[in-house]
Amino acid sequence: MTASAPAIDRVVAGGTVVSGAGVESADVLIAGEQIAAIAAPGAIPLPDSVERIDAAGKWVLPGMVDVHVHLREPGYVHKEDISTCTAAAAAGGVTTVFGMPNLNPVTKNLQVLEELFDLYDAKSIVDWNHNPVPSVLAEVQPMADAGVAAFKIYMVVDTGRDYPHPSGTGIHDHGHLLRMFEAIGPTGLPFMIHPHDQAIMDVTEQSHWDRGDRSPAAYAQTLATHNGLIWDARPPAPSCTSCTCRPRARWSWCAGPRSGACR
Repeated sequence: MTASAPAIDRVVAGGTVVSGAGVESADVLIAGEQIAAIAAPGAIPLPDSVERIDAAGKWVLPGMVDVHVHLREPGYVHKEDISTCTAAAAAGGVTTVFGMPNLNPVTKNLQVLEELFDLYDAKSIVDWNHNPVPSVLAEVQPMADAGVAAFKIYMVVDTGRDYPHPSGTGIHDHGHLLRMFEAIGPTGLPFMIHPHDQAIMDVTEQSHWDRGDRSPAAYAQTLATHNGLIWDARPPAPSCTSCTCRPRARWSWCAGPRSGACR
């Protein structure tokens, strides 16, 4: 017995659809959380009960996925929070965000990760995932099993500061990095390393401090010194081939003018 196809419950009608097949005037038919079909306008008759979104004169674009987003919540909501960040994402056509782990508390174990997932569920208006820190090796597999897309570390010396690299997010010991690679390897997930050369950063940062300059501009100039030397003085990074989103995705398409209002 063949299972019946899910019923169409929403259509984005008559827009200019951009897809891998090109640009065309079309209807995008939605069944639950999946795009069921892209068809010529009106080609597939639909009952009146189907929600209709009139996209005539508008672009209908695939939603963008931003895999490096600082949502700042919990811990730094004076800068941003999940609601404001994902509202801005939706307004710009970004329908999936991956949060970074430099929060308070740092996402480095399953308990904190699951609490963060609950916050995302309650407050995010777009699809989401999160990249936790793998510094606690015994927590790597449980966090992978929870559905994370990747792991993330900042290659800085952990000085115990609270921001921008809270204690637990910075690892500069290459031996510890190797152990984290070994723990992540069996999960098949990517490991993203935010590269730094701490010694070079210390020298260039101190030169600004010696002049009494501890401004945000000085921090930016430190990172940009010698044409980005801090970022380039690192061993070759291993390649990753895939990234699997947490399976909570709704249909991730934008329907709106070029600036995009997402649904």
